[in-house]
Amino acid sequence: MPAKMIKPVNPKLLSVVAISISLLTELFVVLEFFVFSSPGPNIVPAILIFSFYGVLFLLIYFFDRYPLIMNLIFGSSLSLIVIALWVYPAHQTNFLVLIYPIAAFSTIYLSLWNGVIWVTGLYVFSQVIIAVQFGFQEFVSNLAAIGAFASYAFIGALIRRSNQAYYSIENLYDDLQQAHDQLKEYSQSVRELAVSEERNRLAREMHDSLGHSLTVAIVQLEGAERLIPTDPQRAAGIIANMRQQLKDSLGELRKTLSQLREPHEDETPPVGNLPLALADLESTFSEATGLTIHLDLPDNLPALTTEQRLAFYRVAQEGLTNVQRHANATQAWVKISLRDHQIAMTVSDDGSGLPDDRPDGRFGLRGLAERARVLKGTFDMINRPDGGAEIEFTMPLQPRNGVDHS
Repeated sequence: MPAKMIKPVNPKLLSVVAISISLLTELFVVLEFFVFSSPGPNIVPAILIFSFYGVLFLLIYFFDRYPLIMNLIFGSSLSLIVIALWVYPAHQTNFLVLIYPIAAFSTIYLSLWNGVIWVTGLYVFSQVIIAVQFGFQEFVSNLAAIGAFASYAFIGALIRRSNQAYYSIENLYDDLQQAHDQLKEYSQSVRELAVSEERNRLAREMHDSLGHSLTVAIVQLEGAERLIPTDPQRAAGIIANMRQQLKDSLGELRKTLSQLREPHEDETPPVGNLPLALADLESTFSEATGLTIHLDLPDNLPALTTEQRLAFYRVAQEGLTNVQRHANATQAWVKISLRDHQIAMTVSDDGSGLPDDRPDGRFGLRGLAERARVLKGTFDMINRPDGGAEIEFTMPLQPRNGVDHS
């Protein structure tokens, strides 16, 4: 069982106790001298001295963390004692009692060496006064007062150490509170970033999958519409093929929407065998659009992660979709090539090329650029020297054993 932590006493509470004791001591001295010991009560000096001390001691409460002000307060207190000793030399022992609170306060509220200097100086001052007033014998007898001054110094140092511990804990708490607030801000930022990234990912998947399928469906509808007057049987076949593709797209859309309800399920449909997936894409897209597609893959494709295989498949989808929609091309080339510690896919065509205002703002192209950043790769678009456009998607290739035969 962990030990219970003992909290330091609040320095302000200690100040109240010390000031109260000191004011009580000062009150007894004033009463003894000005009220009971004098030939007659002398109320005015008693009130003035007590008020002056009261103000000085109250200032300690408000300025206890300012050494310069504390030294001025102690100096003012000592000055009042000197004046009282000079005005009432026959009653010096009464006023010397007021030195003890100053000795205690100096060790509590000043640095160690500053407090030692004050205690030592006050002790020497009191002994000199006693020697001058009462002679050497009384001076020797009063040397035992060093024990009282030493006790004040020791107790004051302990209280000061407690005050330092209190302020240290207070500062640590403030730092902890600040760190907690920063952590809450960071946590909120991470949550917002995670939500933003998830929204972008879902948007990319819906665009790349559903957008591609709808584009192909539109092309097929246009072809079927042209064939209805002359070859209705072939048009019916195209429509039947399109219906099946739309069903598949609807199923993929349902999978994507289910991820919103079950975020811990697999994030994306896997592309287990990239060469077969690309070959199927080439076949279906070519058949649906009439575009001639040349697929060029290395004989030994390195082992890729699920995210990398899916990224390449989406690049091919988006690239071919853009060729069909914007390039006015008759042929397209999909190629995967290996480089130094990199693997790249290019999708090019023999169409009209990129316009002067590059279509960087299109959602699908932005999605490919985002995929590249997530996978620490690059994405670029250029015009081919012999006509047409080309997009290039590269990813770093980590050294792996084996090839992608899956």
